[in-house]
Amino acid sequence: MEHKSNEFAFGTPTAHFESFIYGSWGRFSSANGEVLYLSTQVNLRGDSDHDRRLMDAVAPVRESLDVRELEFSELLQRDLDDYRVLTGLIPYLMEGSTSEDKDSPNTRFFPPILAIVLPFENGKPAEFTGSVNVDNLEFLGNRFSGIRSGSDFQFTMMTSEGKPRRDLRVGRLDWNSAKTRLVIIDGQHRAMALLALYRSLSKKNTWSSVGASAARYKHFYDEMIKSRYGSSELPNIELPITICVLPDLLGAEQGEKLHKSARRLFVDVNKEAKPPNESRLVLLSETNLKDIFARTLLDEVRTPAEKGMSYMPLSAIEYDSPNANANNPQAQKATCITDVSILQLIVTRLIWGPEVLLDDISKIPQRDKGGAASCMRRQLDLAFEDDKEFKYSHNGEQLTLEISKLTHSRFPATALETLTERFIKLWGSHLLYILANAEPFKSFSEELIVFDKSWEVLPDAPSELAKEALLDGVGTYFTLKKLMTDEQLSDFSGTDWTIAWKIVQAREKEFRSKLRSNYAMTSDEDSDDYWCSTRVLDRARTNALQIAYVMAFDSLNKCFNIGESDRGTFATTYVEAINNYMHSFNSSGTPRRFFWADAETSRTRSGFIALTQKTQKDSWVYFRWLLIQIFAFQMRANRSSGSLPETVLRWFDTHETGLEELAGKARQLYVNQVVKERLKALHGKSTPEEEAKLTNSVHDDLGKLYLDWFEMDITAIFTSPTLSTFGEDDDTETNDDGFED
Repeated sequence: MEHKSNEFAFGTPTAHFESFIYGSWGRFSSANGEVLYLSTQVNLRGDSDHDRRLMDAVAPVRESLDVRELEFSELLQRDLDDYRVLTGLIPYLMEGSTSEDKDSPNTRFFPPILAIVLPFENGKPAEFTGSVNVDNLEFLGNRFSGIRSGSDFQFTMMTSEGKPRRDLRVGRLDWNSAKTRLVIIDGQHRAMALLALYRSLSKKNTWSSVGASAARYKHFYDEMIKSRYGSSELPNIELPITICVLPDLLGAEQGEKLHKSARRLFVDVNKEAKPPNESRLVLLSETNLKDIFARTLLDEVRTPAEKGMSYMPLSAIEYDSPNANANNPQAQKATCITDVSILQLIVTRLIWGPEVLLDDISKIPQRDKGGAASCMRRQLDLAFEDDKEFKYSHNGEQLTLEISKLTHSRFPATALETLTERFIKLWGSHLLYILANAEPFKSFSEELIVFDKSWEVLPDAPSELAKEALLDGVGTYFTLKKLMTDEQLSDFSGTDWTIAWKIVQAREKEFRSKLRSNYAMTSDEDSDDYWCSTRVLDRARTNALQIAYVMAFDSLNKCFNIGESDRGTFATTYVEAINNYMHSFNSSGTPRRFFWADAETSRTRSGFIALTQKTQKDSWVYFRWLLIQIFAFQMRANRSSGSLPETVLRWFDTHETGLEELAGKARQLYVNQVVKERLKALHGKSTPEEEAKLTNSVHDDLGKLYLDWFEMDITAIFTSPTLSTFGEDDDTETNDDGFED
């Protein structure tokens, strides 16, 4: 392709682009494609146009894009930990700038920030318009050649005799910020330390001139930096930066693949550094279907009205916790009932099982092997009779997939859209509906919606920060919390963030109080009803109860042989049965909404739960037994009252025997588990007579509970053969899935 020579003086942008920088170019090639990169640097003092251009260009995504408007699959950077920047990186950069540490012998250096050139349009991920080769351009009195993508960006290298010079690797990157971003994929905390110091101490720039989205973070930095380093001169530090371009993915219709490649590169780069937290890994993963399905649930929650669904508000889901516990996750904010790690656990159990755990309610997982691929293929209805291939379409093209090769980590990218759509249609939308509309989750969601709407934010920084921390912000809550618990920062008691945290604590207390009072129908904190309410709502926030609600739904689906077309109706039936039960009273007059509280004999009113087992993630199997019992009880009651719709009545009449058998098995399993747990508490130091006495006492207690809560005489269970379970404390030999053979 012929190109006219363009003459440009040093320091002058081309006719196509508003910004440019120089550096040293390089090329990294692999079987998966080529990466062009430009290595340069930015001076902390921002003395040159080059420095100022880079200062503006490497700002974190949160300052240039509205992260709340992005889909979770479009997120790239990990959450910025402002606390880490303020208390770790800034002091490191400024070491030697104060009288206390001026004699410090430590040499300081930051490794390069890594950024990638990505297309954005109106704040949303977009695609480049294709690329062409350019040559015979003149900069600095030398010829340059390279690639150009429309008016988005241009990457060129100094040439000699038409070839890039390797002895003098001068490169140049031009771009338009309206269409192109330099997105940091490694080192955003280093970049934020640089920016915070520059904005707080430089006379050439201030927080107020960088836009509202950036200025909102001034409250974490400005006062403290000026207090500690206000009389100091900005150190003469040049921070290295490497900027990457993926030339193979610049064409039209490749935007999605380009952004996915960037996310994959982010994860790969950070594997060897301090790894992203569990929540962020779920949001970033492109190689694990369990994470991708969990992330898809968050996107589904964002647009319930468009899909005609009733879900919990997004603010009820914690997806920004830096301390997510993969072994026993639970939301930390009082205003969140679940978190993304719990959703990932639910997805894993529901879709990957393994099958024995879904098909046999007596099985209790001993160790987590991550489930079985065969279970996933069955749960997503990918295998039909003897079919060995799954047929799907991508961009209008009909494709096939060998089913036996499909696993959570091995799947073609072309099938991802089909797989996620099947997951949402078959299970995802229903599990979200259950967790938002079944009690006690429904009461939590409704209270949170009222809480959000009634919160009138005063026009000041602390009030805005507080509401952002509890209901909107990504990471803001945890930054405030860490700042407040740092004893070295105790002198800053009057800053905006200290006031904001006090507001957060007060509003959390207010939310908990209103939620418990409304659920208990009393504000008397000393009453048994308030105690029951607290126990129920605390248990509702555990991963064990949330997994149980979804897994009981799966078990009942199988019992009733519910197909894809009827699953939505059955989900409504399931939720209505639970809520009808919870909104009634047991035989002694206790509201059944207190069912999930402990069975406390010292109280006039208490709940049903006789297990003392901690609600770890594998304890959901015990709660599944009880949910099956609740459903069976309420379905019988609804049929007796004539309130079952015709379709549901037909299901019930057809599968009544199977439901009674399943509920009977669940009852016996629960009774046996309670006895086993109480005997275990004796630590093997009891006589056979003492064990028999304890067993009879437990049977007596449970008999009263079932009679009171389910109007059922279960004495026959006490004399029937023991129905064995397989649990964590058994010595049974197990197969690779962690279940007895």
